[in-house]
Amino acid sequence: MPQAFFWHSEACGNGSLESQGALGIMYLYGQGIQQDPKAAMECLKEAAERGSVYAQAYLSAYYYHRKLYSRAAALAKRISNYDDIAAIARVTDCLPEYVTKGVAIALFYYARCLELGKGVPQSKEQAWQYFTKAALLNTEVCKDLQMDIIFSRM
Repeated sequence: MPQAFFWHSEACGNGSLESQGALGIMYLYGQGIQQDPKAAMECLKEAAERGSVYAQAYLSAYYYHRKLYSRAAALAKRISNYDDIAAIARVTDCLPEYVTKGVAIALFYYARCLELGKGVPQSKEQAWQYFTKAALLNTEVCKDLQMDIIFSRM
């Protein structure tokens, strides 16, 4: 992992949007570098502002886990409206796979907010619709996030 951190740092220094988001996630979880929530937030925020859907989704998750539910839900809802993955990937120069994962993560977190009424009015019916959209978009992301629910990590 330290090598991955090094190369993402180099790429980020050369303007790579994906690497900037990856650095944020590495700082967030302490992968290849000492865990640093402040640095994670800075990297994720800047990458999100530059258009990284994956970073936007992780920023929404970051807000959710810090009980900033209104912010998490608002950001996740905005991301959940992204529908032209190929165009977003082209404009941001990010891999379509990571744009798709980002949208799926956001759909799932927004659904969870709706399901529990956290940051938004509770609506189990709408939650079901968003969970379904997330699953149709990326089953692996949904499987992992569902495991987080099962093991009380979400």
